Amino acid sequence: MLRAALIATTVLIWGDAGRAQAQCVGDCDADGAVTVAEIVSGVAIALARSSIDACPAMDANGDSTVSVSELTTAVAFALEGCPPAPTPTATRPSCGDPVVAARFGDCVRSANEAACIDAGGQWGRYPFSGRQGCFCPTGQGGCPCSSMDDCLSICIASPPGGDFDSCSGVERGLCSDVSPIAGCFCTPWGTTGGFVGLCSDP
Repeated sequence: MLRAALIATTVLIWGDAGRAQAQCVGDCDADGAVTVAEIVSGVAIALARSSIDACPAMDANGDSTVSVSELTTAVAFALEGCPPAPTPTATRPSCGDPVVAARFGDCVRSANEAACIDAGGQWGRYPFSGRQGCFCPTGQGGCPCSSMDDCLSICIASPPGGDFDSCSGVERGLCSDVSPIAGCFCTPWGTTGGFVGLCSDP
């Protein structure tokens, strides 16, 4: 089974602002890779033994802390490589409901229940971490995709026959209708354009 399928990780979300500035969680020195030393730095921050200033890139959701989900995301990027940065000319994917999609960026950046609801999201507890957060509709549920750039959130597909080793044979998936999502699925990864098995457990 692919290593990524064994990692419970929060999948990165790129909204309007996020797509213009891709984030590789754990890449403290912004060199495009996550090292063991950077993972250790993230653990120190999570245990309150170090300040978030030591590695702001560990703080994926901007809450000035490092959670288990953020650490496992950093580990996933250390194993599989950081996602490619979108080009400055990248545009919003064309498929889906443009009204809902236009609010997605504000929704994923919302820091409290009022802002979440105002942006069209639903406030609730994430299944793994148990912390409260915003579940944001993408307006793209069911839109076809073959790379992360095709979706505002994540491109997902069911593993053929339920076997995650067969994800490499997947060529197309569907954009998720909400972010974040929990579960195991095939998703595009890295610069090769191929699909891998991934478990998302925010």
